[in-house]
Amino acid sequence: MTISGARVREGGRISLQDIAKSCEVQCDTPGKKKLVQCAQTFRQKALYFKRKLILARRRGIQLSKLASARFVDMVDELAVSPMAKQILNGELANFKKKPNGRTWLLKDKLFCLAILKRSVKAYRFLRSYLTLPSESSLHILLQKVFLNVGVSKTLLSLLKTKVLKMISADKYCCVSFDEIYLRANLCYNSHFNVVEGFEDYGHRGRTNRIADHALVFMCQGLHSKWTFPVAYFFVSQTCPAPMLKLLISDVIKSLCSIGLNVCGTISDQGPNNRGAISELRREGGDDILYFVNGKSYVHVWDMPHILKNVRNNLMSSDLCLGNGTVAKWC
Repeated sequence: MTISGARVREGGRISLQDIAKSCEVQCDTPGKKKLVQCAQTFRQKALYFKRKLILARRRGIQLSKLASARFVDMVDELAVSPMAKQILNGELANFKKKPNGRTWLLKDKLFCLAILKRSVKAYRFLRSYLTLPSESSLHILLQKVFLNVGVSKTLLSLLKTKVLKMISADKYCCVSFDEIYLRANLCYNSHFNVVEGFEDYGHRGRTNRIADHALVFMCQGLHSKWTFPVAYFFVSQTCPAPMLKLLISDVIKSLCSIGLNVCGTISDQGPNNRGAISELRREGGDDILYFVNGKSYVHVWDMPHILKNVRNNLMSSDLCLGNGTVAKWC
């Protein structure tokens, strides 16, 4: 009970007259007086046990908190990997909660997102046995990362932080590019008020043709094993050679601006790829090297495609060697 903000201790001793008055009993006989005295005694005992119960409940809550904190400390002391501790902490925090009431740390979502991107089936299998974030929660997190068409400033800024920590030898890299098939589709992006699905070359402009391929650029380390995507574009059927020549120059300039040492490019022997590289070489006046911002680069054709093209040519034609021998496909 509180009066004017001050706490008054409950359960003070009440006189026999007050007890008799509250019970509407007159202590005019020894029996009634003894009955009132018993009521006073039992009231004091009831208040005593009530205070003990309150204290016990408080101690129980404190012990529960202490036990929970101690268990968390035990989890931290386990001789397991950091990721295993992270999964176990998330399991303990969310197992008894309803699906809509579960809360996850950003590092938990990022770890689960990495699993989801490698295999959706594997993530669904793990989620049937472990308490993990839902796929919709991970997709919402992924939508917060804005990756515009073209050379991504977001990816370049992330790559720049990695480059600052690299030794000089690890900064040598090459740029590989290729096209991947996409299902042609148009959709309206209400957030940016734009219709997506048309041919898009980033700051180089868009066309009214529906895109069915994505042109992706990725840099790869030469001295150490690392790969990083840096740009993508939407193209219709295939990227024209004049546009591809400009895109190659843009990507190389962007990578050099963050401190990487680009040595060359890699692609398959597609007609437009050959045309773009030939145009770059012709502008530089060299049959092997091409130049961007005054620096020379070499283009290497992807070896599996070279072997495939040699096989295809041998299947339709014979190869005449200089000494008069002929190579045929058996």
